[in-house]
Amino acid sequence: MAVRQLVRGFDALLAQYYGIHEFTDDPDCIMRIALARAGRDIALSDGTSVRADDAVIDLHWWNE
Repeated sequence: MAVRQLVRGFDALLAQYYGIHEFTDDPDCIMRIALARAGRDIALSDGTSVRADDAVIDLHWWNE
């Protein structure tokens, strides 16, 4: 039980540091999100352009 609490505490610290958030309270959800910048220009197949400074959502697997 102590190891589980240690892992959850460490996960909470990392999530806070990296700005990762839960977007649902569903216990079966395995994804979390963080707001970020694209980092580079991207041209999507439908013609949409994403610039390096555009805001994007990073998806994170929640694998504790």
